[in-house]
Amino acid sequence: PASKIEFPVDGSVLPRETVVIRGTAADEGGGRVAAVEVSVDNGGRWHPATGRETWCYEWLPALPGPVTLLSRAVDDSCNLENPTQGVRVSIE
Repeated sequence: PASKIEFPVDGSVLPRETVVIRGTAADEGGGRVAAVEVSVDNGGRWHPATGRETWCYEWLPALPGPVTLLSRAVDDSCNLENPTQGVRVSIE
């Protein structure tokens, strides 16, 4: 499976308020996306997103500064995506 963060985009500067991270996921291997997870700390911790092929995750940044957001999908055969470089944003 593969997932992609659609919002926010790489290089965004975001206010320190609730952000809805949105994205898409697909399984090109003939299976189905079973779940998507989001990390707001460059893969240190993972949180379940809401939705599958189209998903979202509400996040309230705790501190200002640079952050790397990642997403990963798992399919109905338990294949887990290796997350890519992610989206780098800055929190005001």
